[in-house]
Amino acid sequence: QADAYQWLSHAPGACNVSCGGGHHARPASCIRWLDGAPVDDSLCTSQNKPATLEPCVATYGCAWHLGEFGACSTLCGAGTRHRATHCGATSTT
Repeated sequence: QADAYQWLSHAPGACNVSCGGGHHARPASCIRWLDGAPVDDSLCTSQNKPATLEPCVATYGCAWHLGEFGACSTLCGAGTRHRATHCGATSTT
C-alpha cells in the first residue's frame, strides 16, 4: 500500500500587533499519515496546504484614550458634560 501524506497545522505564533487586527503565522508541515512522521513538503498536495497566515485580534496592548470634558449642557442645575473616548494602542512615549 502506498504511503498517504497529509498537512499538519501547528500552533499559531503571536499576533504581529499588540492592539487591533493583524495576523499570526501558523506553520504547516507534511507528515506521513500512518505514523505522523515528518516528511518532505513535496509529498503533500500543495493545493491542500492550510493557510500559514491567519487573522488575529490582539487587545493586550490596547488602552482607553480619554479626551477632555466639554462644557456643561446647562448654566444652572443638573446637566451633562461629554468627552471623546476611543480604545487604541498604548502610547510608547
